[in-house]
Amino acid sequence: MMRKLFKGLVVLTLVGIMASGAFGYDLIDDDLQDDGVARLIPEFDGHVTLAPNAKGDVLIYPFYMAADGWETKIQVMNTSQAHSVVAKLVVRSFNHSQELLDFFIYLTPADVWTGMLRNVNGSVRMQSCDDSTRNASGQWGNGTTVCMDRALIGATCATDSNTAGYVEIFEAWHSDPSWMGSTWAGGAYPYPTFFPNPIQKTLLYNWFLDGPEHSSGPYANLTPADIILQLNGLNNEIGPANVLAGHSELINDQLNVRAPVQATILEDYNVNDYLELGIETYFSHLFSTNSICEVEAALSKDNVSVPYYNIPANKQTYYWFTFPTKLSQAYAMNCTCPANSARSPYFGYDCDATSYGWRYFDMTEQSPSTPHPEFSPIPPGEANSFPFEVNLFGVTDVIYEEGWINFTFPHSTTCNPAEWIADPYQRIRFSGAPVIPTTLFFDFYTNDNCPTECATSYAISFMPAAYDQALVEYDVDGAGAVFNYAPIDHYHYEDN
Repeated sequence: MMRKLFKGLVVLTLVGIMASGAFGYDLIDDDLQDDGVARLIPEFDGHVTLAPNAKGDVLIYPFYMAADGWETKIQVMNTSQAHSVVAKLVVRSFNHSQELLDFFIYLTPADVWTGMLRNVNGSVRMQSCDDSTRNASGQWGNGTTVCMDRALIGATCATDSNTAGYVEIFEAWHSDPSWMGSTWAGGAYPYPTFFPNPIQKTLLYNWFLDGPEHSSGPYANLTPADIILQLNGLNNEIGPANVLAGHSELINDQLNVRAPVQATILEDYNVNDYLELGIETYFSHLFSTNSICEVEAALSKDNVSVPYYNIPANKQTYYWFTFPTKLSQAYAMNCTCPANSARSPYFGYDCDATSYGWRYFDMTEQSPSTPHPEFSPIPPGEANSFPFEVNLFGVTDVIYEEGWINFTFPHSTTCNPAEWIADPYQRIRFSGAPVIPTTLFFDFYTNDNCPTECATSYAISFMPAAYDQALVEYDVDGAGAVFNYAPIDHYHYEDN
């Protein structure tokens, strides 16, 4: 019964998911240290971090499912009552992060957008009747009958699929009426501070896509691309709004279950390019004041700790491990990956799997290799690897019914922030892996009348993992082939 009803997870197992401001280190080269030596000191100015308040400018929904009765609801909230935000949504596949669909969401103040990824007769589709998106005919959703209904493209590689993957949201542009009367480059900010209240979606859409609002007056000859590049890129006067929040819900109406999952949210990623449809948007210094190196450092974790239940009769645990910076499809050639062509520093510029160790314990600290531990530290766990961007891990091989698992990522990565992207001597170094771990609990109960009258009830729930954030360091010398690294305090959550 369990295997039949949770066929979606079994299918994913068969296809291979399951495994057994500017960033700116604004450098000051004449600061004296305690030892009297002048060194480069990183002064942070809005580098990308995890958002401790769950609001930011990049949202990562770590997985979706759209097969065998499972569907995934995606929700994006504009938590500001002043800012309007245009955001780009990108759907990616589980194995190679292939871009399967992208479109813009137009969020007026206090606005919420909702969409569903579901399988309709074998076609995986994004469906939404929300009034923050437009359908293929250019009509805004009306909540009921006028809807967007877009098919995801099929995955290119046979080992990949569009029935599972992950979703990203990038803040592309925002406006705030408080800028009225402010100055920029000797004149007024060329932003649509004149929007009426309530703000009309059409005005927001026209402004971002260079509509009639740019045809005359103080905005003439200024395209949205001009404005974004000048303000965010060259002058860096306008950073991100950092007002987006969101979550997903995994739903199965056949089992009458659903459970929410908090999106992983980054703040101050700071897109400084004009994002367009038809041009892939991904983590890169080409689109942001932060490089993929800095995103990986913010996401990296050394140890991940999660609880488990392994009771086949009524309780089981699974884990998703998502690596949103691997992006292997970007450099896959005939579904193989050549060396030295990837976007990700952590993954060694090829399609390497992610190495990890894991060790599990029961409720009395016993482990298979250390059944009666008397000394610490306990030896490192068994070495394994996660091969894909989205990996599902089960605990069917665990010999205990309840306990916890420690996953370790013994790796160190050296790479360049955006400001030093071409400088071989200006680097940061981070430990661990840029992973998003999520725990899924399955509960299922059968009444006492089986086998004559069986009635099974199901429940699912999610929880985030506990983890040790990675050590992030910078080269204190900043020149020469000999690197001397020192820790950067509070890198993941706040600036110094």
